[in-house]
Amino acid sequence: AGTTTNIGGVRATLRSLFGLALFAGLATIAASLATWSVNDPSVTHATAGVAQNLLGYFGASLSDILMQFFGLAVIGALVPAGLLAWRLTFASPLPQMRPRFLAWIGGTIAFSAALGALPRFASWPLPNGLGGIVGDGVLQLPAWLMGGFPTGVWALVFFLLFGALAAAALMYAAILIRRPD
Repeated sequence: AGTTTNIGGVRATLRSLFGLALFAGLATIAASLATWSVNDPSVTHATAGVAQNLLGYFGASLSDILMQFFGLAVIGALVPAGLLAWRLTFASPLPQMRPRFLAWIGGTIAFSAALGALPRFASWPLPNGLGGIVGDGVLQLPAWLMGGFPTGVWALVFFLLFGALAAAALMYAAILIRRPD
């Protein structure tokens, strides 16, 4: 009985340490995104200036890549990961992690598509839509079927459709809803 308790205690400690490491990684990503500037030098933007990002060139590159690929959806993608980190650190073992991980990926893609359906505002500094390259990529299928990128009512329909899908998937990934048993 003592060996089983020790193994359980070691697993709980390792799970907590992994949760803390995930918190640290998320804090790094959040800090780089909070101080992101399209004008900072990064791996995708060569300029002679000095990176103003809180994490320097690394943070500028990290946030630039995330914003280029996922646009504003990257912010929503951090929420399930943050709740997962909290649960790993302070709570009980996690249920059904594989499907939750897949839901996190699918939800992030759907959120990118939902934001990509919205019109870009004038001050948006990137050539892609608000959902980044991923959102624009997902919306290429409706654009191909409709003969053009969704606008007006169709943009609203795709925003609501992908938004609902993203909300359900990300809430499941964040362990805010459970699968029926």
